[in-house]
Amino acid sequence: MSREVSVFKFEKEKYNVEKWRSRSHFHNFFELYYMIDGECQYFIDNKILNVRSNSMVLIPRGIPHKTDYDCKNVYRMQLFFSSDYINSALLPELYRVFPYNVFEASGEQIEKINQISERIENESKTRDAFSFELTKGYLTELFTIVLRSKLNTEANVHKDGNIIIDDAMKYITENYSEEITLTEISKRCAMSVSRFSRLFKNVTGFGFKEYLNSVRIKQANQYLINTDMSVCEIAYACGFNDSNYFSTSFKRASGMSPLKFRNENKDAFSGERF
Repeated sequence: MSREVSVFKFEKEKYNVEKWRSRSHFHNFFELYYMIDGECQYFIDNKILNVRSNSMVLIPRGIPHKTDYDCKNVYRMQLFFSSDYINSALLPELYRVFPYNVFEASGEQIEKINQISERIENESKTRDAFSFELTKGYLTELFTIVLRSKLNTEANVHKDGNIIIDDAMKYITENYSEEITLTEISKRCAMSVSRFSRLFKNVTGFGFKEYLNSVRIKQANQYLINTDMSVCEIAYACGFNDSNYFSTSFKRASGMSPLKFRNENKDAFSGERF
């Protein structure tokens, strides 16, 4: 039986993101993103979140996501960690708050979060036999601040063209296993292909094909973990007409082949709802 590998990585840096271009991806660990100074849009699954200074997002493993920056420079903290770093008693409430909401810190919360992040940063530089428990404790303290605040604000989703694009995204989510073309869905929305493409990109941050693939890859992720279907069967069940193209797309999104992903994660994901 395979077991989840314990992972922890801390990053806290200032970036020039004027020419930053991220792509939709997912990974086998949690990601905590804290914007110290700056602003970006976080595209998580089929939601769009506005992340501003002193705002936090927690992204569970296996969920496609990407960022898009509206400013030239950002100062951000990112933590990447496996589920053993999360206090299981907090999981039900964390499920309620994240990943489709942004936590916006204010007042004393900002100072407390900065203090905790400094402790985590220092511990990440001096790893020893006690580091795991200390780091897990710091994360527990951090998450408790979020949960106590009751400020699990609903996602700030773009409104312009939202009804049309929401309907298009719903259609894709419900029909990902079928052949869906840009021409077909543009007609459903009573738009030209060029107009629909521009609106879809403006509202979601994804190109049409990129978004369609991300929905299909997300479902393939679940098939690989929860079933014994072959890679070829999964490819066709998720709307890919070419299993080789599916494998290439999956590896681009996850960093590993479908079979390697299954072998490393099938047992590790069992029992988790996040």
